Amino acid sequence: MLVLEKDAEAEAARRVADLRDGTASAPSAESPVNPPAEPVASPQLPAEPTVRAVGWRRLRPTAAVRGRLLVAVAGYAVVVIFLVALPTLRWLAPGLPLAVTLTVAAVAAAPLAIALVHDRLTGLKTPWFEISLTVAAVEVEPNLAVAVQRVDSSATPQLVDYIARAIGDEHLHVVEVNLRHEPYWWSTRLYLLAALAADYTSIRRLVVVSGGAERRYVGMASPAGARRQLAARFPTYERTYARQRADLQPDQRSRDQVSQLLYTWPAALQNMAGQDEGTVRKLVTAESLCDWIDLELDPVGIEWDGGPDDAALRFRIIERGNPYTALVHQGRLERVVSRSELAAAVATSALRRSTS
Repeated sequence: MLVLEKDAEAEAARRVADLRDGTASAPSAESPVNPPAEPVASPQLPAEPTVRAVGWRRLRPTAAVRGRLLVAVAGYAVVVIFLVALPTLRWLAPGLPLAVTLTVAAVAAAPLAIALVHDRLTGLKTPWFEISLTVAAVEVEPNLAVAVQRVDSSATPQLVDYIARAIGDEHLHVVEVNLRHEPYWWSTRLYLLAALAADYTSIRRLVVVSGGAERRYVGMASPAGARRQLAARFPTYERTYARQRADLQPDQRSRDQVSQLLYTWPAALQNMAGQDEGTVRKLVTAESLCDWIDLELDPVGIEWDGGPDDAALRFRIIERGNPYTALVHQGRLERVVSRSELAAAVATSALRRSTS
């Protein structure tokens, strides 16, 4: 034991001396001194291709970012066209005044610039012409018809109140009826909508579309005209509505009368027809509607690609003679235009030019 302790002390002294001299060597396998602990390996990082793949997925631009990048690229294209046109004109016609050269270069770049903003363009004015795009457009209300289709004897007061308030809005002139993809509308509710709109509102057109979000244009008709033809096809509906109207109090507010008509319609129809509304009603399709109100329905729409209008388009709208015209693009309803408001805008623009 003493020998071993002395040997250990000698070995330790030798290692200390080697450390001082900078010549320390690794301990031998027979040495009783514990070797230094192995360094802990650092966590392995993912391979570089994987890091790049993850980073690219995170930085992939969204649709909105890509759209802005395209707009930016097109904007730079406008600048490039202008910068190319300017020296070219200076070289071809060095005698032109600078103002004329700048104007011609700007005109060369203008078509691309207008193409970038045409969907947001509400008016384009220069000293020579003026184009008004939205002054004659009519707001199309899509929710009122849906609410009338949904209401029944258990309808919430909020739904009925919404319908009554919307019907009382004197600024509401055009209501959309969307037949959707599958048969959804009841003939009984379409008649009720037309009757209420004719008797209690300022609504001038019911615009019928199909296909849900596709909004394929079917046609438009006045509420009174649609009611008249539906009453001829379904006389029970007309008798039921007339009986309901006879039960109203003369001193009732219009809103209260509308609420009462909505609430009592299913029961009144059942009493008149001897069957519940779900049995009496017919499902409305584009084809059946065109058959029921063909004399009142205006199925013609004018093709419009969404760009700034021109004199030919304005002439076609005014020349038709219809109070309202549908502008469509490949069958989809894009806008409804009031003929009277468009004619007034055109006349005002002409007078302004003649007096300027």
